[in-house]
Amino acid sequence: MPELSLTSWLDPIIEFFDKTAPPAGEAVPRESRAIGLGGEALGVGEEAILDFLGTGLLGKIVQCVTGAGCILGATFSKDISRRLKNELYVWGVHSISRVIDPKPSDILELRMDIDKLVAGLKLRDAGRITDALLRSPEELKAMIATLTGPRYAVPTGAPPAAPPTAPPTVPTPPAPVKQFYA
Repeated sequence: MPELSLTSWLDPIIEFFDKTAPPAGEAVPRESRAIGLGGEALGVGEEAILDFLGTGLLGKIVQCVTGAGCILGATFSKDISRRLKNELYVWGVHSISRVIDPKPSDILELRMDIDKLVAGLKLRDAGRITDALLRSPEELKAMIATLTGPRYAVPTGAPPAAPPTAPPTVPTPPAPVKQFYA
């Protein structure tokens, strides 16, 4: 029975680069590179999905649970292969590092989300709780619109009539002032 692995699909890709790239002295074993690259790819994939669908608070919660679960599973599991333990460990470290290293803008968003969540829990308002954890449909539409690029209107039919222009005005000099002395 083949052993369970999350990153074995990367082995042929890394093998291809091993064959085409010039030798670089003492090489890192292919399996180690696949584990590192695959574990990071799993973490980045998790991050991308969470950033798209969830708010910062949900992302931090899920990444904390995923990171702790992967690291504890890799550390204390006895019935899984060495490779799977290494893959889980890399994924877990990636997830935990995102929880403890937020950007300043993440901290502000996180504070607002926590306030929304606490208010929703106090009032037992499912709408506020959902707003604190998931992106609204309007936010998703705006995000998708920015991903697809600008929209240009295609002109159809005759061009619109130009607005009338006012004749140019020429400033006139002021009238001479007559001074009378007594």
